[in-house]
Formats: sequence, structure tokens, C-alpha cells
Amino acid sequence: MTGQDERQRVEVLYTAYYGRLLAFCRRQLTDVPELLDDADDFVQEALVTALCHEKELDACKHIYGWLLHVCANRIGNAKKRLRVRRSHTLYRIDAPDMPELADSRDRLEQWLTRCESDEVVAALCALLTDTERAVFDDVFLLGRRIRETAERNGMSEPAVKKVIRRIRGKAGRLPARSGLFALILLGILLMLRGR
Repeated sequence: MTGQDERQRVEVLYTAYYGRLLAFCRRQLTDVPELLDDADDFVQEALVTALCHEKELDACKHIYGWLLHVCANRIGNAKKRLRVRRSHTLYRIDAPDMPELADSRDRLEQWLTRCESDEVVAALCALLTDTERAVFDDVFLLGRRIRETAERNGMSEPAVKKVIRRIRGKAGRLPARSGLFALILLGILLMLRGR
């Protein structure tokens, strides 16, 4: 793409989507006034991302939805950074409304939970066939949609769904504690991805 084509593409994306994306970002940030001024930056980052991933964007039927998704991810990341920053902030001891400092054991518990989930995923992956492992990686770990997974693995969509059911069945056959945890983990992953 030449410089002129790129400039023209930026202008088309900007004029077509900038106002709507900015309104979306501002709505998403109403609960976090500290980030409200960054709404314009999130839109610009989404447009730059669109230019960097032009092949994906060209293959996408709903460009506006793709850009909304990028904006939502940027906003989510910013909110998470702000929460972390707030949790690390120290307060004056004599402040009348001083909140309690975070318990360091919470981080230890989070780390243990993360390690346990890694162990469960490893145990589950040991039970899976190569085809099941490929589908597991695509759907649960990489967050691909059923259609994308089917295309990548040369399968039909119903075949991918059948493999997912087999994976869930194997997760249920893990030892009692980790099996339940694996089913919960798979349920949460599917819920987060809107399946």
C-alpha cells in the first residue's frame, strides 16, 4: 500500500467511524472519570490497529464491530491498569477515610489459583487426542470462534462442537477436585467468549 493509499484509507476510516467510536468509548468510561479524557486516544489506537491489521480488517464483514471490539479491549486494559495502580497506592495513615491496605495473602491465593488452573489444563491436555488438543487450543486458549476453528482444522462446525463436548466429558472425568475445577474453568471460558 502506497503512502497515498494509506492516507486515503485513514481518512475513510476516520470519517466513517470516528464519531461513533468516540461516543462508544465515552459511554464505556462514564464509571471511570479519570479515563474519560483518554477516549480519543482509544479511538485513535483502534484506527491505528486497523491499519496494522488491514488483511484481517478486509476479511471482516463488520468493520465497525471489529473497531468496537478493539476499543473495548483498550478500555478494559486501561481500567485494569487503573485498578492495579489504585491497589498499589499507599494512603496517609492519619487520613480519616483511609481504606484498608490490600492483604498480601490475596495475591498468594490468586497465584495458587492460577497455578492450580495451569495444572488442571495440563492434566486435561494429557487426556486429549491431537484433534481435541487442536480444538481446545483454538477455542478455549486462543478464543477463536467455532467457524474459525473448523476452517483452521479442516473440520465442519458440527464436528468442532462434537469435539468440544468430548473435551467437556474428559474434563468431567478428571479426579474429583480438579475435574470440577476444569468444568468450572471451561464454563467460565465459554461464558467470557459469549458461546
